[in-house]
Amino acid sequence: MTTERTTTFYTFLFFSVTCYLICSNLVTQWIDGLYSNQRRLEYTQKLIFCEGGRYSDLKSEVEPHIYETSSLAYRGLAVDGHRQSILVSGESSAGKTETVKIIMSHLASIQGPEGSNPPPSSSSTVIKRVLDSNPLLEAFGNAKTVRNDNSSRFGKFIQLQFDVENTTSAFFSGGAVPRCVLAGSNCETYLLEKSRVVEHKDSERTYHIFYQLIAAPDDFKAQVWDGLVGTTNSSFRYVGDCEPLTLDGLTDAEQFQKTVNALSLVNITDNKLNTLMRAICTVLQLGNIAIAPDSSDNEKACINSQDELEKLAELMGIDVEDANKALTTRTITAGRDSYIVPMKVEESRDSIEAFAKEIYQRAFDWLVRSINDATSAEHIYENVADVVEFGLIGLLDIFGFESFNNNRFEQFCINYANEKFQQKYTLDIFRSVQDEYTREGIDLDEITYSDNSEVLKLIEGRMGLISILNEECIRPNGNDACFISKLKKVNKDVSVLVDERLHCPTEFGIDHYAGHVKYNADMFVKKNTDLLPKDLLDCACKSSNDLICTELKAKADASAAAPKAAPGGRAKKSILTVGTKFRTQLTSLMANISKTRTRYVRCIRPNTESVPIKMNLSSSAEQLRSVGVVSAVIIPRVAFPNRLTHEAAIQRFRCFASAEARHKLGTLANTGKEQVDVLLGELLKDFKANGEEDKKSYESGKTRVYFRTGALEHLESKRIKAMSEHASNINKMIRGFIARASFPRLREKAIAAQALAREERMEGKSHRNTSQSSLQNGSFSSCIGVTSTPKSPRPKSPRRQRKSLKCALDRLKQTLKRQKTTPLSQPSKPTSATLSASEPNCHRRDKNLLSISKDLSKAPINTPFELLEQKWQQTKITPFPPSKNNTYNSLEQKWRQMKIDSPLLKAHSPSVRFFLEDVLQERNSPIITTTSPHTTHQIRDEIFL
Repeated sequence: MTTERTTTFYTFLFFSVTCYLICSNLVTQWIDGLYSNQRRLEYTQKLIFCEGGRYSDLKSEVEPHIYETSSLAYRGLAVDGHRQSILVSGESSAGKTETVKIIMSHLASIQGPEGSNPPPSSSSTVIKRVLDSNPLLEAFGNAKTVRNDNSSRFGKFIQLQFDVENTTSAFFSGGAVPRCVLAGSNCETYLLEKSRVVEHKDSERTYHIFYQLIAAPDDFKAQVWDGLVGTTNSSFRYVGDCEPLTLDGLTDAEQFQKTVNALSLVNITDNKLNTLMRAICTVLQLGNIAIAPDSSDNEKACINSQDELEKLAELMGIDVEDANKALTTRTITAGRDSYIVPMKVEESRDSIEAFAKEIYQRAFDWLVRSINDATSAEHIYENVADVVEFGLIGLLDIFGFESFNNNRFEQFCINYANEKFQQKYTLDIFRSVQDEYTREGIDLDEITYSDNSEVLKLIEGRMGLISILNEECIRPNGNDACFISKLKKVNKDVSVLVDERLHCPTEFGIDHYAGHVKYNADMFVKKNTDLLPKDLLDCACKSSNDLICTELKAKADASAAAPKAAPGGRAKKSILTVGTKFRTQLTSLMANISKTRTRYVRCIRPNTESVPIKMNLSSSAEQLRSVGVVSAVIIPRVAFPNRLTHEAAIQRFRCFASAEARHKLGTLANTGKEQVDVLLGELLKDFKANGEEDKKSYESGKTRVYFRTGALEHLESKRIKAMSEHASNINKMIRGFIARASFPRLREKAIAAQALAREERMEGKSHRNTSQSSLQNGSFSSCIGVTSTPKSPRPKSPRRQRKSLKCALDRLKQTLKRQKTTPLSQPSKPTSATLSASEPNCHRRDKNLLSISKDLSKAPINTPFELLEQKWQQTKITPFPPSKNNTYNSLEQKWRQMKIDSPLLKAHSPSVRFFLEDVLQERNSPIITTTSPHTTHQIRDEIFL
């Protein structure tokens, strides 16, 4: 039993994997500012209109977002001049349609300079037409399903056409990036789910336009068809009775008004609008035709709802008898003779459903062409269309991979399309890597990667599934069981075709790139043939509805133009089946996409409840696997997972190379390949690629160096270790420099402290009394043996001088107190008279020292020795005998000479100097960060701070 794990999340709505952008779109509507104008401008200005045209330095400044993908596509078109395409895929209700609309809105908004100015008025109508074409396609091509209230039941490829400004014109106009003005769009659709027109589950709905038309005002209904007035959803069998649906806060009636307004933008008004709506009513009315066995012959089909038949005939503008005949009989041609044969009940019902599906399909195609006529740049700018070549950004909204308990013909077509897109992704990622190695001149065996070519060969090969299915459709009395039997017999050696013993006669399995899928081939032959009886085609050609008449006449003409069977021979295989048509469309689509720079957006459905801030981990992981994200991460790392340019590799790793290697780098010519070989040949000589001694750990190309698995990590670990050692040495040097700089000041104060300490050790009252006379005419400087004020290496401010001297005097007081309690020598025991005589001097000395400390914080001074000289004249402290040599001056002279002869860099090893030079060079250049906490910029900051 599998346990469903869920979690809550708040910010991880977008993330990037190689060229994928993974989107979790279901919860975005609950997050304020995610698609705000401010957010749009941020990505536009940073990724499109960045100064100097540099993108690589700015990408790290923005988080993954759908605006990032659209901005890069716009920039690729404007700057590089390459056509772009964005492929959006995902399972139902994952948010593909909304993502495409967001991308279109963003691209259409980038019109003015810096992407901030409003678009010019001349292009406002074009932009509105392009953007409002989405609601039209949703009304006629979207429906409510179990998973999604607004699910797209078709695939579409929208090509946005841009008038790209010339690079020279952009330069003289002061623009950093050439402007791309939206000039129009063109739309192609694929594989509309026609079966939803005639049947759907109880909890689902058919296409939105049916419900919108039924909810329209009665005056509009009367204008379209009198039989529509007063009807409800339950009035039509194809619609059925269902609960009202609100989309984007709008009811069906409000949505219909929005649809009519959008139709007017593409010039579908008045008669055209009525013609389109009458065609939709024809589809609705066909569902009300009830077929039952004839009372005289149960094998014959008859219509037992005459009123509904008359309404249908009136609506189509044909004779009632012609309608009855076309729906219940069929014409068989044998040689030059024709026979009218009554149809059975099931055959008649199938014909009616096929007729309804064909009319809706033709109406949908007519609508798409009308939209293209109104939005295509070739039609809007007819005068210059032959001269100007428009730039293109294609947006593909395609169904994702599907696997259900019961997989039918529709699921097979959808998964076939996904296999084609997976092959495109494989070519873009893996084979492009191999091509890059070839361009770089690297001798490399063929890269092993997961390819789905065997699956595609099974589906579209010469004796593949589609070919065998087409043969069964042409063969008289072809059926699904024979199709499966022949498929398994011809492809018995194909590993991706699964034939299990428990399979029914109409079941087979295919191992797709996303997993195994079991298909039920029931109705494969019928759905692939998709034939409409000739009698119904002839009846439709008589219709007064221009849309039905024109569209169905084109189909009849195409059928009549097909090659016929030769006398006494077999009919040629000329039938255009659904599978063949879809294969042709996919081939053309992939050919167009292959000419563009492709980007991929994978939409993930986080949970099945459609609630915010909740993610089902197992379901999300399965979706990531099904779209090939996992393989996209693993497979490219098989050969060379890491790469650097020659300049980056040399700059990054030369700092810990040996002196011999650095010398060779300096003597070599300025060729990056030779320098990289010398440098990495030494640094990686102790590294074994994947544990194999005979395999080189790197390959040096013409412009890049490629590392095998683990090689770059090995270099980075050695670099971090070397940088840590150098940083430690630099810290030691700086601490030593600071200590040596403060030594003269500390030495000066230590000498003064020693002088006062010696004075305390002097014994005998007689010596002190003798010294009093000399003290009266002496000075403090002469007492301690300093004849002149030494020059400080750095002049100090008066405030710093006062603070320094005050600290020195505080230390002197502490020293004197210790000397009073713990004498250093053992003189003759003094008498009480001696102690009483020396006591006043001690009190007087402490009092004078305290007075000096207080005056230091108040009196302005010039130099420390001037203040001491001034205070010493007021003090009667017994001095110590001067030294024979001036210790202070000799030490000061030695320190100054040491600073001159031993500069900081000259006193240390060449490797430390070289590292310091690299750090100085990297202060204004980008630093490649590593995963270690001791990164280059952190060490650099520690040094310079």
